[in-house]
Amino acid sequence: MSILLHHPNVSPAAQAVLGWATADDGFWVADHRGAFAGTIDQQGRHFFVRNGFGEYIGDYRTFRAAQTALTDRVLRVRAAPSC
Repeated sequence: MSILLHHPNVSPAAQAVLGWATADDGFWVADHRGAFAGTIDQQGRHFFVRNGFGEYIGDYRTFRAAQTALTDRVLRVRAAPSC
């Protein structure tokens, strides 16, 4: 189930690829096909993004930019050839 609460600027691309849930005020959790994909943590005017392994992706000025960064990372990792 994909749920997004408390944020009106949800990117259509991010909705299509990732499911979103609000875990707490200013903290969103993403899943990709049922697997944990990462988080967005809002601290003041900054949105900090981490992938599903807790690795730091970046600091963004908007929620939409943070969503796009995580979505792009998930797509890039999923498209990479397996070793």
